[in-house]
Amino acid sequence: MATADVAAAKCRGFTLIELMAALAILALLFLLGMPSFITFLRNSEIRSTAESIINGLRTASAEATRPQLAGRVHVHGPAAQAGRSRRSAIRRPTPIARPSRRM
Repeated sequence: MATADVAAAKCRGFTLIELMAALAILALLFLLGMPSFITFLRNSEIRSTAESIINGLRTASAEATRPQLAGRVHVHGPAAQAGRSRRSAIRRPTPIARPSRRM
């Protein structure tokens, strides 16, 4: 029985070569998956920017239905590199001054 315990103790665990091979396979899978993951990130950024612009335009359209109010929609493009958000910003509508009617 003593030899069976010694043999079982030697069979536990992984060798350094087995761990290095597993690490190499994981690194290879990671490198193969990176291009598609980068494409996914770019597409999701474009999709979220488009949704933000659409939401801004919908809000501007809803605000435009109010009488005597003017509004603007500002879309920031490369300004995100300066630390600002790319999402469209909608400013609150400002009342339009009506000319006075004199009779």
